[in-house]
Amino acid sequence: MLKSKWLLLSCLFFIITESFAQNADKKWSIGIVGGKTEYIGDVGFAPFNFNQPFFWNVGLKGARYLNSSLNVALNTTFGRNGYWKFGQTAQSFKSHMFQAHGAVEYKFANGYILPEDFILNPYASLGLGLTWHQQIDGNQSNIDMFVPIALGLELRAEKGWSIFWQSTLGLSTGDNTDNYKVMDNDAFMLHQLGVKINLGKTKDSDEDGIADKEDECPEIAGLEEFKGCPDTDGDGIPDKEDDCPQAKGTKEFMGCPDTDKDGIMDKEDDCPDVAGLEEFKGCPDTDEDGVQDSEDDCPDVAGLEELKGCPDRDGDGIKDSEDDCPLDKGLPQFNGCPDTDGDGVDNRFDDCPNNPGPKENKGCPDADGDGVFDHQDKCPKTPGIAANDGCPEIKEDVKKVFDEALQGVQFNTGRSSIKKESFAILDKVVQVMKEYDNATLTIEGHTDNQGADSSNKTLSQSRSEEVLKYLAKNGISADRMSAKGYGEEKPVADNNTAEGRAKNRRVEFILKFD
Repeated sequence: MLKSKWLLLSCLFFIITESFAQNADKKWSIGIVGGKTEYIGDVGFAPFNFNQPFFWNVGLKGARYLNSSLNVALNTTFGRNGYWKFGQTAQSFKSHMFQAHGAVEYKFANGYILPEDFILNPYASLGLGLTWHQQIDGNQSNIDMFVPIALGLELRAEKGWSIFWQSTLGLSTGDNTDNYKVMDNDAFMLHQLGVKINLGKTKDSDEDGIADKEDECPEIAGLEEFKGCPDTDGDGIPDKEDDCPQAKGTKEFMGCPDTDKDGIMDKEDDCPDVAGLEEFKGCPDTDEDGVQDSEDDCPDVAGLEELKGCPDRDGDGIKDSEDDCPLDKGLPQFNGCPDTDGDGVDNRFDDCPNNPGPKENKGCPDADGDGVFDHQDKCPKTPGIAANDGCPEIKEDVKKVFDEALQGVQFNTGRSSIKKESFAILDKVVQVMKEYDNATLTIEGHTDNQGADSSNKTLSQSRSEEVLKYLAKNGISADRMSAKGYGEEKPVADNNTAEGRAKNRRVEFILKFD
């Protein structure tokens, strides 16, 4: 009988392993188990009774994957069962035991309670099986049906194999396991530690070494770290998440590159090889003037947008690079140089930049047209000669008249009235004024230092005014003349001598031209 049981077990093992070899999805597994058998029945209760002998068992477990929650399993065990009742040898027993049962397992690591690939997989099972017992000290044997209820915990130690612990309560339909019938059916417990391995060939359509069921890209060869999906550019981002699968990039930009490291991915960067700014689509603005270098005629110097990034320091609308006078606001026709007096001659070539003049005069005016420019012409409104600083030439006889008048005009002592003998010289002055009808005359009165200063000044003023009145009476417009008395302020000789004082008592005529 025992030999036939072992023959049945061997055939069963052969059938299971052959079935594993035929499965393409590696849904079959087979394992070896070993552990302890504990009796429950009329004689006693072995679980948690540490005084009982150790009754060993070994066996095989095969299973097939149905879905993420369910497996079907076949368990076989050979070993010993029994109970030792001290002092009552008649009720003690030990026997050989063989059991086989099929069961449905519910896995808690099913994606609903725990992740399906969780390293620990608790499970529970319920099934139906047969047990065979043969007394070791006798020839009695029996076969009973039993209902196995099991709890287990699987530790997935490595891909394709795992370690598991399973405790099975076998509720027998008979009461003859212990050859002692009272009223309750016998039961037993199997506490088993085992190792199992998955068998068969896993389906791998793209032949990348990752099973299709675990491969998120089953039709394209990929990498294990990306769950079977490829990373064509090798940037550590799978192609399905990579916006630029042909160019090595960064996770920040969804796999797209940023060659110039400016924070703007190359496909959105108009200047991918040079670090730039977001507002210019990745192009640089070296001088930070708000004009990108590719549109900036002066990329290294801050400038104005309206001048294509070039500076205009004088604000005349002409870029400095084209401005001959970059620090002075000027005009386009003079290459940015100013023409302050607006005479058509820019200041660089204008000798009189503040007074308009013709180009032939280098921008200087010559109001009287005498060839002496106004800024050098002491008589700018009256034509003269260069030798006389632009004033008319004074004839020698006229000079003599003024020299004669210098001492020739006499006044009554201590008074401002003119002596009659002075009228002749004053009449000559009248003739000079008529000859030089565009000239003006200044009459200056002077005294020596005799007497009080204030009196002398008053006297000199009165005398110069008397001369003006005389000339006016004789046809010279008073508008062309002015009188000024200086008293003793401007001596021309030594007041300590009679000769010097005589020279200081004088009337000066100063002829002027506009």
